[in-house]
This record gives sequence, structure tokens and C-alpha cells, in this order.
Amino acid sequence: MLLIYEGILTSAQEAKALVPHIPKGGILLFDRGYPSYDLIDYLIRHYQGYWVFRCPARSTFTAVEDFVQSGKTEAAITLAPPGAKPITLRAIRMESPDGGLSVLLTNLPDEPRFAAAAVISKKPINKWQVDKAKRIADA
Repeated sequence: MLLIYEGILTSAQEAKALVPHIPKGGILLFDRGYPSYDLIDYLIRHYQGYWVFRCPARSTFTAVEDFVQSGKTEAAITLAPPGAKPITLRAIRMESPDGGLSVLLTNLPDEPRFAAAAVISKKPINKWQVDKAKRIADA
């Protein structure tokens, strides 16, 4: 598994450069700042594995904002930028312990081993919080 955190890599282009070196079948985790139609489309075409993007709940894809407004815990949503092929993804609502809201965009199938409750377990949230605190302490 490869973890790509906000701030360590400076762009989606660098993430794309790593994909050919990642063994197939893993789960890639991308933090806020990485969700883009271009990167998601690239992963669909070039990575034989799973991926999860933590996406902000506001100022993001219209489909994500509509999902948040729906109040659903999870749903299939479609990103459809003008002039591009629509992409259907799984969206999962994720509330952090401090009450913040994010949405996970993923290609993980909706099956028992990838149930929403398992995907949003507190472990990834805590990991992101630890890394954020470490970056602040190192500054």
C-alpha cells in the first residue's frame, strides 16, 4: 500500500509519475488536494487496484456537493465535466471526530469487505490527524 499525503507530493502530476511503480492490487489513499477528474480518470486507465480520495464536502465537484445535500451515507455519483467522459464513483460520507465533514470518493466495490463502516474506520482519520500535527510540530 502507498500512502500519498497532502504536502509531501506537490501535485497530481507527481502522483501520476508514481503509479507505474506501484504493485497492482493495492489501495491508494489520497488526501484533500488531490481529487481531480484528471487524476481519477488516469487511475481508472492506468492502475489495476483500488483508490480512495478524501474530498472536501464544499467547494468541490457538483456531484459531491449534491451527495452531501442528499444526507445519504453512501451512493454512486457521476462526475461529468463538460466535454469529458462521465465517471461513476462510490461516494461515502465521513464525519471526523471534530465534526468536520469529508466525502470519500473510491472505486472500492460496495461489498461486505469494503462496507462503508470499514472504509471510514477511525484509523485513517487518526493517521491524518497525527501527520497534520507532526507537520505543524516540525515547522
